[in-house]
Amino acid sequence: MIKLDKKEKLSTYYNEDREVLEHFGFKETFIRNSKKTFISFVPATLVYRIAMNEPLEYSNAQKIVIWRIGKLRFADIRELHNTLMNKHLTQPEIDFLAGRVSTNVFMTNYFNINLISDLKTRYFKAINQIQDGLENC
Repeated sequence: MIKLDKKEKLSTYYNEDREVLEHFGFKETFIRNSKKTFISFVPATLVYRIAMNEPLEYSNAQKIVIWRIGKLRFADIRELHNTLMNKHLTQPEIDFLAGRVSTNVFMTNYFNINLISDLKTRYFKAINQIQDGLENC
């Protein structure tokens, strides 16, 4: 994102109207054999902080959570995130956003992201709940 922003081409990757990173436009970078993440919902404020190379600091609450859990690996963070998403999203939606597009009948024939108009709203609601929970630790 930093490189794209410097070239004034961030809009080729980040759709600001939808608040979504469109990985499908960069297949060689993001589409792998094991995971197929096509989009990621990300608030514009975070995208632009990253693009401007602003340091992202942990809040005191986040430091406490990391201290309580111990050494935190990225896989642990991803697992915790997807677990908390279960409160607001269905399993097929979580699998789609996490890049776990399976070959089962439902995912292959019936799951259509275009029919889920409130997916971003529910996703951001979950993210806000996670952030509020961290601040209240």
